[in-house]
Amino acid sequence: MPALKKHLIHRIALGIALVLCPFLVSAQETNTSDLAQKEQAVRDLQTRFDVDFSKLQIYEQVRVKTSQAEEDALLYRRDSEALALLSRTGKMAQTLADLPENNATRIEVESQLRQRLAGIDTLIIGGLERLNRRIDEARARVPSLKGVDQFQARAQISSLQDLRYKTMRAMAEIFPTLEMLGIPYEDFRRQAELILTRQAERLVALLSFSEAATAEIAAEHSANPGNSELVLAYSEIQAQHEQELAQLIQITDALGLMGVNVSTYRAVIVKQRGVLSVDIFKGKVLQNILAEYYESIRFYLHENAVNVVLKTLFIILIFFAARLLSKLARRAAKAGVQRSKSGLSQLHKNVLVSASGGAVMGIGLLIIVSQLGISLGPMLAGLGIVGFIVGFALQDSLANFAAGGMILIYKPFDVDDFVHVAGQEGLVKKMSLVSTTINTFDNQTLIIPNNKIWGDVIRNVTAQRVRRIDLEFSVSYNSDIEQVERVLLEVAGAHPGVLPEPETRVRIGSLGESSINFLLRPWAKRDDVWDVRWDLIRAVKMRFDEEGIQIPFPQRDVHISYRDKAEEEPQSDSHQGKE
Repeated sequence: MPALKKHLIHRIALGIALVLCPFLVSAQETNTSDLAQKEQAVRDLQTRFDVDFSKLQIYEQVRVKTSQAEEDALLYRRDSEALALLSRTGKMAQTLADLPENNATRIEVESQLRQRLAGIDTLIIGGLERLNRRIDEARARVPSLKGVDQFQARAQISSLQDLRYKTMRAMAEIFPTLEMLGIPYEDFRRQAELILTRQAERLVALLSFSEAATAEIAAEHSANPGNSELVLAYSEIQAQHEQELAQLIQITDALGLMGVNVSTYRAVIVKQRGVLSVDIFKGKVLQNILAEYYESIRFYLHENAVNVVLKTLFIILIFFAARLLSKLARRAAKAGVQRSKSGLSQLHKNVLVSASGGAVMGIGLLIIVSQLGISLGPMLAGLGIVGFIVGFALQDSLANFAAGGMILIYKPFDVDDFVHVAGQEGLVKKMSLVSTTINTFDNQTLIIPNNKIWGDVIRNVTAQRVRRIDLEFSVSYNSDIEQVERVLLEVAGAHPGVLPEPETRVRIGSLGESSINFLLRPWAKRDDVWDVRWDLIRAVKMRFDEEGIQIPFPQRDVHISYRDKAEEEPQSDSHQGKE
């Protein structure tokens, strides 16, 4: 029995092996294929690296006597190729890291890379020194050049500076490669960190100088706005400032790659950019910015504490004085417009009152701004630009404002007028330069934009002091027309609210399907219109009842005709006969 069980287990194991064998072979073949592809990628990179390395040696071995300009171009080309080769070295190292450590291809290529990268620290640092000398020499030649030559020299300086900072970044990126290859780099790292830190400090200082120079030129330009040399100098300083800021960003990124704390430099970058970005939340950037502002404020207060206190008290005094004078101006303007007999609308009065108080408060604010040391000229110019932008963005609101101004000038209605505007009707309760508030007769409040009102028909029902009331009464066809006319005139004449002039008119308006329609048109004062209308309708109905004048219901005569059956049969027979 145990032998049978053992035999059965062997059978099962053999079956599983036969089933899994194709998958295991396929996985092994796949791994072998991936490994071969990675080895081929390393070989391709090595071949390209050797070609580029040989090309660089040609620059060093072949020396042909050329002009200074040609020599500078060749050197720039050589340094650019060397920088590209250094970048490909890092890519090759990353590809090598994907191969097993005991792989023959990896061991061979790593050995060659160690030989090629031996003394890389001396080559990079020496290359940076040569770049610095060439930049200084090019700068020294600029004053002696003119025209196109001068522009070419400046372009060369800019290109060399860009190459220098790219080399510094490549220097910071090479350390992981050196660590993977087992090449000692501690001394090189200390030198690189020192070079990058000195460069960053130099750029921070240059940014401070250019910022101070920009402020000085701006102050001079405010005093002498017609000086074109100041405008040119300002443009050059701004361009230099932008270039230095871009260089500081590159150096800061390089130091960050080396693991150096760069929060101080990032704080400078955020401040110099003048815009909020995600960089402010990196590391201790925000903390450094706040600390710097705190120190500057503390130093300023320590040096100018008495002046600051006096100026603060003076500004507070100006503010409260302007506020008090603004209230007095509003009260005086309100009293003046209320006593005025010029027929100003309520909207006009409100605008005059608000404008008087706002003008006084605005003058006070301008005085406060001048006390803070802010030049009013550039600020007003800036407000003009901002006003243009805001006006473009708020076209609809400004359209309402303009429509409010037209309503203010032409006064088509006033507060407490009954109007039909923008498809709505009601009493005007409030008016402003932006909107008009109307209360309907069922006590709903409607706020209508002035642009909707001015762009549509405005019907002011209460604009005239005397209004005509149009009433229509229907009587039956058998009524006496003269009697009806007399009754209507007597009822209208007996009401105290009906005016004798203009004369009340009674006319036959139309002949309806079941009635004669009379029109009664009396006149009344604006405030009595509704009372007169309701009273006359009631009085006419009661008088019609007394006089026996009927107000008919709608009537219709229906005529029904009958035909004799005998008359239809011959027609039917004749019709069949024709068929």
